[in-house]
Amino acid sequence: MEIKTLGSTTMLGRALNQETIMDFSGRMAGICYQKESLDTILTEPTSSTIERATVALEKGRHREFGHACVTLYLEGAPKILAMILNNERVYNTSENYVHHSAPVSQGLELELYLKWKDAFLNKIMVTYPDMDSKLALRYAQEHATYLISVFSPSTNMAYTTSVRQLNYLVGWMEKFVGMDAEQRGLPREFSNRLAEVFVEFMNKIDKNLLVPGLEDTKGRGFSLFTKRIRETEWGENYCVTYYGSFAQLALAQRYRTLLYEFSFMNLEDLAEAKIQFYIPPILRGDKELQRLWLRDAENLESNFPQGTLLRITERGTVENFIMKCSEQLCGQAPLDVCTQTALTLYKYYWSTIGKDSVQEELAPYVNSPRCRTCEIECKTPCYFGSENVFTRLV
Repeated sequence: MEIKTLGSTTMLGRALNQETIMDFSGRMAGICYQKESLDTILTEPTSSTIERATVALEKGRHREFGHACVTLYLEGAPKILAMILNNERVYNTSENYVHHSAPVSQGLELELYLKWKDAFLNKIMVTYPDMDSKLALRYAQEHATYLISVFSPSTNMAYTTSVRQLNYLVGWMEKFVGMDAEQRGLPREFSNRLAEVFVEFMNKIDKNLLVPGLEDTKGRGFSLFTKRIRETEWGENYCVTYYGSFAQLALAQRYRTLLYEFSFMNLEDLAEAKIQFYIPPILRGDKELQRLWLRDAENLESNFPQGTLLRITERGTVENFIMKCSEQLCGQAPLDVCTQTALTLYKYYWSTIGKDSVQEELAPYVNSPRCRTCEIECKTPCYFGSENVFTRLV
């Protein structure tokens, strides 16, 4: 993994570093606490500004350090790192999953990726003979990547966040690395490999962006990992837990108005789910292909492939869930996210009987794709059309 600084908030043409971060943040603090005009604050001596920023740090007032932002470019980042960063609220990201065009795996993982890419392409073309070959290949590649490890260096991403948040992230990484494996609440092999990812990130990040003393003081950590089992609830707010893959979670969590966390499945979960690995619907009518798919997935189990099923908890408000429905109940949305959104919607609707105002909000979306419900003219029509959004196999 390589990390480059693409851009940052600057002041008076100066690049962002520890000194200019303190200077810029101190002037922002001046806006909060001083009675002088903006011009006076912006032209005061740097020593006065940095002194104010230092006092703010010492007192734990960090909001002034949220004004300066930085854009990083992560090349060859593991998928799990992208997921962890994307689950925090203060960010913007542009990602390219490079495995589709240039596989970066080796050995058995690469061998099985290529094998199943061809198998999926054949199955898709037989099932949908009039589908454009480029579209069919895209689906085949997406399906085959369920076999790729979340630790594979498969993601290139531009990631923008505040200096404050970046310092918090690094602090949480340091805390995680310093824990014993048992304290992390994750399987030992997974947590050890994740610790290695964090160490690499901290070694590659520009140290000029890290401000001594700018640390989270509220005892928080990465929000992606489940801290406790949550109860299901339906109403103005909702909380639901379901089984889904790393890949599904990575797509769903991009809805920053909703909260996502996961834990690995335990014995009780395995007894309920019956399987440990996602089976794409295109395979579900072929028992032999399903058997081979699960066999190959099991051979990669120790790599934590993206198709590994997790216990995912999703929380939010009814309005923000409807925003998700308005995008994901769509023939162009990834099938696993579309299907899970429809299932959650169905449960939500029928679990709010007697709560008329909530049901009225949800009712238009039940069994209806976004192109009908939202009354939009889709500018990029999908192959399946509105009539096959919920019956498609890819």
